[in-house]
This record gives sequence, structure tokens and C-alpha cells, in this order.
Amino acid sequence: MEAARKQLGRDLVAAVPEVDTRLATLSTQMSQTIAEQRSRLPEVDGIGPVVAARLLGRTGRASRFPTASAFAATPGSPRSRWLAPTAPATDYPAVGTAS
Repeated sequence: MEAARKQLGRDLVAAVPEVDTRLATLSTQMSQTIAEQRSRLPEVDGIGPVVAARLLGRTGRASRFPTASAFAATPGSPRSRWLAPTAPATDYPAVGTAS
């Protein structure tokens, strides 16, 4: 049992450089894609290539809408999902629940 645990640890440590290289490659690809889209998301503090790529992939370019209200009113945009009256209550953590 102990030998198997140690071997698993060695295998995981040995995989770190490969995973780090893959992460750097993917981050570069995401940065290039964001630059091609001419997005200003990376200018926002706290928005890196991963978050910017996820937002763009999920919502598309906001500039395709004439106004911010039109973007927010579009089904599937983050704001319209947040305001949806049919959103299940399980999307939000329970506050003050009794044991």
C-alpha cells in the first residue's frame, strides 16, 4: 500500500512539467484569439486570458449589440440569466438554514 502511494506521488510530480507546458500553450492560444477579436477584456483588472476567453466564448462580442440594454436583454447573456424570474432557487447558496 505504501509503495503504491509513493509511486502515485512520483507519477503526479513527474506530470507537472508537461501540464505546465500545456497550460502555457493554451494560455498563449487564448491570448492570441482574444487579440484577434480586439477585445478590451484583458484591460480589466483581474481578467486574464482564461476568464476573457470564457466570457467571449459564452457571450460573444458585446459590440454586436447597439446598446448595453440590448445585450443584457438577450437570452443567454449573463445579465439576463441573473434576472430571469424562472431561475431555480438552487442557483444561490442557502443563507441562515437551520440544522
